[in-house]
Amino acid sequence: MFSNFRIVPFLVGIGSAVLIFSFYKPEKEVIRQYPHPSESENKVYRDHNGICYKYSSHEVDCDANEATITEFPVQA
Repeated sequence: MFSNFRIVPFLVGIGSAVLIFSFYKPEKEVIRQYPHPSESENKVYRDHNGICYKYSSHEVDCDANEATITEFPVQA
């Protein structure tokens, strides 16, 4: 098994992989976290200005309030 193993190509491959991954920096990705209704009252959020706030949720009957429902576009 090790009779065909060559140390020089192995070390060159490891060295080139270390160099590539040391200079390769993945692009930073912004992750937006939206509160889930079941845990919204337990978390405190802070906006970009440093102001803290909480969400509160309550269950409503959508059929009774159908006239007040407004559609919002999906945020990307």
